[in-house]
Amino acid sequence: MDHATTPINSQRRDRSGRTTARELFEIIRLRSDAEHCVRTCDAWSLALDRCRTAAVALVGTDVVTRYEHHLRALRRQFETGQAGLARLVLQAI
Repeated sequence: MDHATTPINSQRRDRSGRTTARELFEIIRLRSDAEHCVRTCDAWSLALDRCRTAAVALVGTDVVTRYEHHLRALRRQFETGQAGLARLVLQAI
């Protein structure tokens, strides 16, 4: 799937006088990659399922079960928009 990118101009300066990233860089593109995270959670879940016996032997059933739960929850959050991943392209000012 092709991800859309949005050009952004962010040249606001910090009023404190400190050197900040906003003074050194501007965001020239912003892309949402939540779909990528859904696929990553799916891949990790599948890999854990395939190696579940070894994982249980290494860390125990409780830890593996908890990790499986967290992967499913995180996947749902990315899928429903409750969590996201923003990728930025910066350019020196």
